[in-house]
Amino acid sequence: MREIQSHQEEMYGSELSSTLISSVTDAVIDEVNARQSRPLESIYRIVHQVRNSLNYDGWKIRKQVADDLKRIYQPATAEEAHQ
Repeated sequence: MREIQSHQEEMYGSELSSTLISSVTDAVIDEVNARQSRPLESIYRIVHQVRNSLNYDGWKIRKQVADDLKRIYQPATAEEAHQ
């Protein structure tokens, strides 16, 4: 509760009571647990891996690399992507 309180105060300049924080977390905890335990869609991995891979490229060539990666990940079949 203290971490949430201090984060709220630091980020937004307002204070929340521990009672309010407890009520909110109790209300959403089941949904949070369900979301954390569900499997990710396969497209999630690919999209974020591609996006993160661009972090290793300089700004000058990032667009070119992104365009090349699109040609790999947009085809309808794995064979087309391989070619």
